[in-house]
Amino acid sequence: MALLSASTFNYFKDDLQDHGIIESLIEIIKDTATPGSLYIRELAFNILSNVCEDCRNNQKALRRYKGIEVVRDNITLKQVDQSGNCTTFTVAVLDCLSKSIYGNKRSEAHFLDIEGL
Repeated sequence: MALLSASTFNYFKDDLQDHGIIESLIEIIKDTATPGSLYIRELAFNILSNVCEDCRNNQKALRRYKGIEVVRDNITLKQVDQSGNCTTFTVAVLDCLSKSIYGNKRSEAHFLDIEGL
């Protein structure tokens, strides 16, 4: 929760990317096998949204670490996980899509190339 709060400040955006946080968050989101991980994955999407908002370097890092594919794969939740709210998870994914992909021409093109829509 502290990282979620810190990610809202512009001051931390570059620092978080420099320390590999984007790659770590993507790995957390990919971990669908751990029971009860939906809430943690939702928080990871919220942090990604915050650090990518209005920050081209972080948007580029998200693209580089295959985060756009992760967003695409999570747009439609295929299984119900009792650890969190599926509705708020979907909103977090769409928020991440809005703040980290839309508005960045390269990310938008890549999203369309991988059949994100």
